[in-house]
Amino acid sequence: MVASSLAIQDAGIDLNQVDRSRVAVVFGTGFGCAELTEAFYQSAATNGWAGTDPSPFPEGLANAPASHVALLHGLRGPNITVGSTGFAGESALIQAASLLRHGQADLAIVLAGDTLTHAVYEWYEAAGLLSPACCNSEPVPEDGGFMPSEGVVALVLEPAGRREVRSYAHLKSGRWGAGGKAVETIRQMLGGSVPSLTICSGNGAPCAASSTAALAHEISGPDAAIVPARAVAAGLAEAGAFLHLVLALGSRSGTGSALLLATSGERGFAAILLELP
Repeated sequence: MVASSLAIQDAGIDLNQVDRSRVAVVFGTGFGCAELTEAFYQSAATNGWAGTDPSPFPEGLANAPASHVALLHGLRGPNITVGSTGFAGESALIQAASLLRHGQADLAIVLAGDTLTHAVYEWYEAAGLLSPACCNSEPVPEDGGFMPSEGVVALVLEPAGRREVRSYAHLKSGRWGAGGKAVETIRQMLGGSVPSLTICSGNGAPCAASSTAALAHEISGPDAAIVPARAVAAGLAEAGAFLHLVLALGSRSGTGSALLLATSGERGFAAILLELP
C-alpha cells in the first residue's frame, strides 16, 4: 500500500480528478502471501485441521495485496494478480499494458513483490542458492549465490499523450516464453534494431554472471550499454525487475530504446521493449 501511494505521488496523479472505476491494479508475485500461508499450515500442524486458526487464511490468498491497494485508494477498475515465479513483475506489466491497449482501463497501478519468510530462506539454503556472504559477518565476493531480501516496487502505467507528465519510458511491446527460442523471439520483437540500453533484471537470481547477461550480449552486441542486475536488488524475488528498471532509467539520460531482459532457467525468458523519452 505504501509503494502504491508513492508511485501515484511520483506520477503526479490526483485520484480525486480521475474515474476510479477506470483505474486498474495489477500485482505480480512469485510466492504469494507466504508468511500468512505458512502461519495457517503451522496452525494445522500444531492443532490439527479441526483446531486450525482460520484468521490467517483470507489474508494468505495471493490476491490479497492487490485488494488492499484497491480498497485503500478506492479503485474499482480491473484487479488482477499474476503468479509467475521468475517473471511475475514483467508479466504484470505486460498484462497492465494489455488492459490499457484494449480500453479496459485508463490507468494501471502495477506492483510486484514478495516477502522473505523463514521457510523461504530455508528453501533457498537447501537449494544451494545463497551467497557465502549470508553466513559471514563481513561481505565476501559473490560466488554464484545471492542474498535474498523482500520488498515491493510499484509503477504507474497510462496511455501516452493522455496528459503532460514526466515519464520514465514508453512501453512498446513485451514477450515471454519457455524453451530455447529466446533469441529468435526477441530479435523479432526488436524488428532488426539494437536497443541502446539493455537492463538485466534480477528476480531472485544469483548476482554473478548469469544466463541473462549472456543473452543480453547475444541480443545487443558487444558495444551496447548493458546494465547488470545489481547485487543489492537481485534477491528481491519478483520486485527485482522493476527496481532495476527504475534505477537504470532514473540514472541515465538520452533517447533511444531500452530492453528489460530476464531469464529463469528452464522456465524461459521475458523481454520488454521500451522507448526512452
